[in-house]
Parts: sequence; C-alpha cells; structure tokens
Amino acid sequence: MLGAPLSAIIFAVLRRWSAAGLAALLTAATAGVQLPRYLRTNAKATDSVGVRVMSANLRYGRADPDALVRLARQHADILAVQELTPDLADRLSAAGLDDTFPFHALRDREGPAGVGIWSRYPISRSSVDESFWLGLLTAHVRIPDVKAETTIVVTHLDAPWPNPLSGWRADLDRLSATLQQIARTAGDDSVVLAGDLNSTPDIREFRRLLRVVIKTRPSRPARG
Repeated sequence: MLGAPLSAIIFAVLRRWSAAGLAALLTAATAGVQLPRYLRTNAKATDSVGVRVMSANLRYGRADPDALVRLARQHADILAVQELTPDLADRLSAAGLDDTFPFHALRDREGPAGVGIWSRYPISRSSVDESFWLGLLTAHVRIPDVKAETTIVVTHLDAPWPNPLSGWRADLDRLSATLQQIARTAGDDSVVLAGDLNSTPDIREFRRLLRVVIKTRPSRPARG
C-alpha cells in the first residue's frame, strides 16, 4: 500500500512519467479499497444498548487461559472463541471464566475445529451447523434492556492457504447463504457475527460477502 504512492513520487522526481502515472493509478486504486473502512457513517442509532463482544482464536487450544480470562473480564460482555479444544475449555473454567461468564454454548473439538460462546447474559438456546468443518455456532442471548433476543454467531472458516483455495471459497459461499437464513429468522432483531474468517476487505470474495450481508440487513435502529 505504501509502495505505490512512494513510487509515484520517486518516478516523478526522476521524470519517468509513464511509470509515475502507473504508480498514481495504483495509488488511487489502493485508496479506493482502503479509505471506506475509515469513513464514519452518518447513521444514528436510537434505543441502542452497548454490548462488548470479544473474539479470540485460541491457536489449537494453546492460549494462556489466565490471560484470556483476565482480558475478557476487563473488556467483554460476550466472548466468542475459535480453535477451542476440550482441554482448554476445562482450563478456562478452572481459571474462573465461568464465574464472570456463567452462560455458555460450546462445540469444543481437538485441533482447530472447536468454537464456543461465553456470556454474562442468559443464553436461551443454541445450535450448531455441522456443514462448517471448523465450526459455526449460534446462540440466542437475552441482553438486559433489549426486548428481543440477540443472535450471536461464531464461526471459523477454512484458510485459503495452505489448504486448497476451493475449500475457502466454498466456506465463504456457505456462510453467505447461512447468514441470509439467520437474518430472515431474526427479522428486525440484532445479529452479531464474530470469528476467524481468514479474510480481509482486501479480498474480493470477502467484499462480496459484505455486500450480501448489508443488502440482507438494511439499516435499522440498533437493538444491541
């Protein structure tokens, strides 16, 4: 990202106008992708409730349970995790996570395939979509001062590397369809997605997913 504008300046100083023009075009293209992330919207939420959602990839269950519990207590109301192993789930409970977050829905697995949600607020029900091999877990949380339940979704998508790229693309397509179904079921109620999507807005397929989500969930007053 920094190379394009720097190159434009260097080539202009050297009077290599063709190269400077190409670098300027690359700079404009980069700005077009990056700048929208940093622009604030003018939408104002009404009747909103602040909820802090923390997401953490636990790296094959190797995370320090004491550090994670300390961080969650300080900064989160709802904790969504990926790569949750049965052993680490037990060690998180032993470290006191359940004392602060007494409600949870877990799909703990060996390796990278486990996901889980811990909440300060009651979880009325939860479900697992086993079509995602790294896990997709949905929990319905009763947040104080919010009339309807809030849907919390945690997932972990396949990686585009070193695994075959086709698996990553299939997971993105599957997530798009799944989120649309969740949105239809939730109606006007809030849906929060947290997780490790192995994607950034620099990736075309991920931008396509974001457009689908925005189209599916038009702007509404914030509920949580």
